[in-house]
Amino acid sequence: MLTEKQILNAAKTTKNKNIIKNVGANLSSPGISFTGRYGTSKVSPNTLEDIQDALQTQKPKFTTEGKTLMNPIEARETSAYLPTTFNIGTEAKPFFVSPKKLANKLDKSNEGEDFFKLRTTEKDYLTDLETAIKTEGYKPNPIQIQIQPTGNATVYEGNHRLYRALTKGDKEVPVTFMYTAGAERLNVPFGIKQLETFVAEGSKGYKTEKEYLKYIDEVNKSYKK
Repeated sequence: MLTEKQILNAAKTTKNKNIIKNVGANLSSPGISFTGRYGTSKVSPNTLEDIQDALQTQKPKFTTEGKTLMNPIEARETSAYLPTTFNIGTEAKPFFVSPKKLANKLDKSNEGEDFFKLRTTEKDYLTDLETAIKTEGYKPNPIQIQIQPTGNATVYEGNHRLYRALTKGDKEVPVTFMYTAGAERLNVPFGIKQLETFVAEGSKGYKTEKEYLKYIDEVNKSYKK
């Protein structure tokens, strides 16, 4: 298990460390073991054998439930429950990122499809979402990004919220990064060493209570123009 001190050391930069200190949750990294805490009850031997067989036969694609995925590991990720071992951002204290920077590093929704193509056709839902903001006020609900043990990141929940923020030109949007099965230990685009690369220019990635209320007020004002 990695301690909070070890995690902060791994984050490298002062800005990354401050983000983790202010909006990190579960500040330890238990990792994953197929024979230990997150083991056999989560990953069955049959599934592991299926993955190994697919790799040994060098299949370039792997199909599950009618969907063709890039590799058998991705198939495993989208078809099974993997425990969340680390979080950056919570509902009460989200991680604030630039929606443009976030979108530039994403290419999939949780269903394995291009999330822009998936959501731009859903005009009615987006209209309803904007109408609700105009009539009831903006209610922050962080976009949930799930980072898998391969390093892949998907929009677990919040496709519409991200699309809304992009179309409105919002500077920041609240998110949570949910690392599964020890993915917080990876040096990947969504890893803890890269947190600052998602932050909007001139921002720090987190807000005080007063700053959070100001952010909500600014979003509401943008719908009154």
